[in-house]
Amino acid sequence: MTSTDRPLVIDSLGFLENPFDPTQMRANGIGARLSSDTIDSAVRSGLVATNLTVSAGEDYDSTVAAIAELDDTVAASGGRLRKVLSVADIDAARAEGSVGIIYGFQNAAMVGEDLSRVSTFHSLGVRVIQLTYNLQNQFGSGSLVAEDTGLTDLGAQLLDTLNEQKLIVDLSHGSYHLTMDVARASTSERPPSITHTGCAALSATPRNKTDEELRAIADLGGYVGIYTMPFLAIGKAYSFADQVAHISHAIDICGEDLVGIGTDQGLCDLGDMEIVRKNYHDQVLERRAAGISAPGEDPAILPYPDGFSAPDKYRQLEQAMRDAGFSASRIEKVMGGNFRRYAAGIWGE
Repeated sequence: MTSTDRPLVIDSLGFLENPFDPTQMRANGIGARLSSDTIDSAVRSGLVATNLTVSAGEDYDSTVAAIAELDDTVAASGGRLRKVLSVADIDAARAEGSVGIIYGFQNAAMVGEDLSRVSTFHSLGVRVIQLTYNLQNQFGSGSLVAEDTGLTDLGAQLLDTLNEQKLIVDLSHGSYHLTMDVARASTSERPPSITHTGCAALSATPRNKTDEELRAIADLGGYVGIYTMPFLAIGKAYSFADQVAHISHAIDICGEDLVGIGTDQGLCDLGDMEIVRKNYHDQVLERRAAGISAPGEDPAILPYPDGFSAPDKYRQLEQAMRDAGFSASRIEKVMGGNFRRYAAGIWGE
């Protein structure tokens, strides 16, 4: 299949493994989690590129080691995976039938107070850095903090450094004031992103962004990815129709050129659903005990849409958008075109 024949599917935050399977997630290192079968599943899914979490706030040395391990995994993948350093690598992955791996962080805590580490991470191939996870760090407030103080002075310095290094700034999991502070401190030359979120107007939970936050990012020409997560419909099992409703609302606020998908889901077959239910139940309780579980994470309600098939999730979402009356051009933008355009503006072609 040539590059023009293969649909452009870019997940602005995704996993190859099943993020709710502790057997996979607790495997010894990121390389161990990305088995040959896992990679094959990703290739079959039609995915062209994804922002893969290399670190969620681990210490500096562990983060550098994880990057090296992922490098080894990509190199040993037999051409099925390609490291993404620029949009040209996304295009190459599309043309050759591989999956482009965008190295990303879901927390900037490992930077510490040494901002020169940002340059080191960039040189190692990291291209997306999320400022905070759900809690407070040295750079600002996460979405679950009781006292939202927004962006810290050190966070403002980090923002400048990320922009200088042409890294994508990710505000997912950030608080309201952090998001608005970053928007005010940013320009249309280096607009920030929210790689995986939902719309608070449709489902009022801290992990979803308000219309004001979405509009602030859109006004700069930034990017918003909508996830496939239970925060889209609180108190019930959600569906792909719920995700499409959030995509539609985000388009109403931001415009159809700035909205994409950041599923926050894996691509492996889920397997025995009884085991999946138990694993997810236990994981939510562990996250609650650690203080990082967001409202909307219900141990009794699986974080998958009805009829969800991980390897087919992109095709299922595309069908749901067609069922909702989306045009072919709008679907192409949402499924990957918008992220490619946005990334090109930050990284260059």
